[in-house]
Amino acid sequence: MNEIQHSRKTNLFIILGSIFLTNAILAEIIGVKIFSAEKTLGFEPVNWTFFGEYVLDFNLTAGAVIWPIVFITTDIINEYFGKKGVRKISFITAGLITYVFLIISLVTVLVPADFWLDVNSQMPDGSSFNIDKLKTQFDGIVHSLEYNGYTYRNLIANRTIQRKAFNGELEIEDENIGFTSNVEVDFSKKEPLFNIVGDLSKADLHSLKLIKDSIKIAGLLDVNFTGSNIDQFIGTAKLLNANIQNASNSIQFDSLNLSSYYSDSIKTLHVGSNEFNATINGQFNIKELPSSFQAFLHNYYPALGIPNKPTSANTFNSSFNLRRSPGLLLVFWRGARLVLLLK
Repeated sequence: MNEIQHSRKTNLFIILGSIFLTNAILAEIIGVKIFSAEKTLGFEPVNWTFFGEYVLDFNLTAGAVIWPIVFITTDIINEYFGKKGVRKISFITAGLITYVFLIISLVTVLVPADFWLDVNSQMPDGSSFNIDKLKTQFDGIVHSLEYNGYTYRNLIANRTIQRKAFNGELEIEDENIGFTSNVEVDFSKKEPLFNIVGDLSKADLHSLKLIKDSIKIAGLLDVNFTGSNIDQFIGTAKLLNANIQNASNSIQFDSLNLSSYYSDSIKTLHVGSNEFNATINGQFNIKELPSSFQAFLHNYYPALGIPNKPTSANTFNSSFNLRRSPGLLLVFWRGARLVLLLK
């Protein structure tokens, strides 16, 4: 009789332990997925805001769905086998979870077979997990996006992502920038290619923390260039029906054109409009051009009172032609001192 009871008790422990182990390990594996409890039940997210900054939604890990089974099994084991039984199954589970994640980590290092990549590279609708073949659609609103210390609000995007390329519409409805555009970005080449056409209704560059001085611009934007930063900028940028103003002056352009290209390792940067033309040729760093001009004005026109600003060596020739009135200079003139736009 004792042997029968012992056998039943052992079988019960094995069954309860198996349920405990299976759900504990499974919860750890599926826990990487975060789901919305509200949307799962057919409701909109509550979006409770605390202290004006923290937003609370009922977003849960998928492991929480089956974790109650682990708790219930623990109580049953404790009821029949006491703390000793719970401790034993807990240590076994911890060891097996460690073993599972160790094996998963080792398997991810294995190099996949070529045919396996081809078979699993596409979904039934033709979209792909491979970044070189990826195709997906993004349509939604980004409520806030921080860049360069400024938080942009209300970005509306309708975009297709395919084969390392982005193509779609982008609208920004921020208090300091209004922009509606068609955007194409291609990351398949060594340097990304950007093609943007849009209406820049307003842009407060100082409030956006792009420059130090109070400058506002507006106009129709048309840019086509390659490069991941300003020094790698190669291409053209046009601002049509442009308006540029600071706190006290403003000026309008029919068009403001910027182009940059290389010829025999010599870089040329040209800026032109109906008001002026400016060209720079040589070997130079665009980011350091304002400092270079500031150093030049300090050395050759000390009466302007512009302080010297050290910079690395830049070798270039420049020309400037003012076609009309000097109103353009007034935009960047403050208290008898010339203010460089990109300072």
